[in-house]
Amino acid sequence: MIDWVREWFRKYIAKGTGTEVPDNKSLYDLIALDRLDSSAHGLAALKTLIDNLVDKDAAPVYKVYPETATHVLLPGSTVNWEWTGWVEIMPANTITETFWIVGALFSIETANYANTTQIGIGAAGNESGIFEASSFKYGEQIAFILPTPIKVAANTRVVGRVASNVISAVTTAVRVKVIYATGL
Repeated sequence: MIDWVREWFRKYIAKGTGTEVPDNKSLYDLIALDRLDSSAHGLAALKTLIDNLVDKDAAPVYKVYPETATHVLLPGSTVNWEWTGWVEIMPANTITETFWIVGALFSIETANYANTTQIGIGAAGNESGIFEASSFKYGEQIAFILPTPIKVAANTRVVGRVASNVISAVTTAVRVKVIYATGL
């Protein structure tokens, strides 16, 4: 049992009824002290909700995609500061539960290259951007962490695209991995 849940119920019941709850009572004893019973107040449903809350005590899991050493290549613009087409970073049905995008890892492939990278979600032909990050240093991997994670539905496709300056005929590019969490 999560101690803070027990303590919250103890304070709530003590405040609501004036009952002093002994330390050796279980959560179900506490509920009974507040005169709840399964026939009148749905104790079984309350028990299920509390059990689900207790099961959520595990810490969130943070991961990157793709999990391999190789980042997904997002080609740079061929016209100054024009968006490229969307490139799939994470296929649909990869994560089968609700997840939160918390950031991305970027690596710039070309020196003297400025860019804005956009991460988006959606089926092919129906993509929309959810955040952008700009101008990273050539040759280094940079972690960009969002101030607030973005909740994404299970089985959602994640994509990326780039707008950049064109410095020469050399192909410019950004490599990217998405940082996500489950269990938040």
